[in-house]
Amino acid sequence: MSAITPQQPPAPHPRQPDPSGALYGDVPLSVPRRCKDSPYVTILSRLDGVTAYTMRRANDSEDVTVQCKIDTRNEYLLMVGTTLHYDKSNNNEARIRCAYAPLARVIALQQPSTDLDRCMVDHANNNPLDNTAANLHWVTLSFKLNVQRRPPSSGFVGVNSS
Repeated sequence: MSAITPQQPPAPHPRQPDPSGALYGDVPLSVPRRCKDSPYVTILSRLDGVTAYTMRRANDSEDVTVQCKIDTRNEYLLMVGTTLHYDKSNNNEARIRCAYAPLARVIALQQPSTDLDRCMVDHANNNPLDNTAANLHWVTLSFKLNVQRRPPSSGFVGVNSS
């Protein structure tokens, strides 16, 4: 009978991110969840510095997922408490938050505005799930309010349908 030698422990997960900022692993990659209420995040692809991923709340069925984009260098944000919210005042539009701030704002603050009047972050393509730095820009509060204003139900300014 031969002596049993102890097995080597597996190599630890690298603490330093990949030089590109990407999380380690081949796509599709399931991002580890922080707790049982954390959303399910699956990275689908990485192309030209942009990561496409899906996000689903823990209590939603598997067919209720949203498609999102983020810069590959910001993938680590998907592991630090991102949550998926539905804005009930805006046709249940999906929004992503990182801790208590919108993910878009966290990313935009990497390049803060030099103009003090431009304190709001806006998505250039009006897609709140596209949080790539190229899609985010700083705007004034009045611009943001005018962009988000919905047309009246009649389709004509000053005329409301009853």
